[in-house]
Amino acid sequence: MWRVGFLVTALAALPAAAAPHRERAAVAAIDASSKIPAHQVAKAKLVIEQGLAAAGYTIVASAPLVGARAACRSGDCVRDVARDASVDAVVFAAIASKDESAIVDLALFDGATAQQIATVHEVCDLCGEAELDERLGVAASALRAQAVAVVARQARLDAALRAHPAPSQVPGVALGAAGVAAIGVGAYLWSIDGSGTCHAGDGPVYPAAGAVIRYPDPTDTSVFVCRDRYKTRAAGIATLGAGAVAAAVGLTWVVRAHRYQPMLDVGPQGAQLGLAVAW
Repeated sequence: MWRVGFLVTALAALPAAAAPHRERAAVAAIDASSKIPAHQVAKAKLVIEQGLAAAGYTIVASAPLVGARAACRSGDCVRDVARDASVDAVVFAAIASKDESAIVDLALFDGATAQQIATVHEVCDLCGEAELDERLGVAASALRAQAVAVVARQARLDAALRAHPAPSQVPGVALGAAGVAAIGVGAYLWSIDGSGTCHAGDGPVYPAAGAVIRYPDPTDTSVFVCRDRYKTRAAGIATLGAGAVAAAVGLTWVVRAHRYQPMLDVGPQGAQLGLAVAW
């Protein structure tokens, strides 16, 4: 008997589990110019809500913003507005009147992050009330379509980042450090070019027959001019150049790894939609 009861309960829960999640949205505020009557503003809100619902949102009626949130149109306060209304998206609208035209701006914010993810700007010339309502509905649907496209692109970007994680900065740091060390070695080699290989107090090493060891002070033969000289300028210049190149390449690798973000190029490939990732 308990098995039958469990089966009935599970079957009853299947439709609810299979039902797709519909994001909840609320039109938090509409800013309208003084030339637009109050009844038209109320109707505009209803039309926007209907357009959002037709595009796939579940509309939640929100209370007017009061107190410190009355001026909220962007920023962290949007997160509080979304939490109070228990919605996934918050929409703000502005309707202005200029001459015989109506100007409509819609902005949609993600309720969890408070980031603006979609905007629509519409200008309705010689616009009557019926035409304005129609344009508002279309604008609301376009707002939803734009938000869906942004979310889908972000999902593809996240998938690309998981498939192609950011490169490590370690190789760039190592190469840059090696380049800096090479610059130091090259500078040293260049600086000693032409200097003697022996020092004051060294015993003179007689060269081949007929050569002369010169003494700067004939009365003090312990100090002499060494017959051997360093010839390290070419090696120093080459090492300096190689070190500079290595340091520059290492720095470039570090910067690119730090700023890494795959670029998505979406386009048709045969019968399917292809996604190319480059970095």
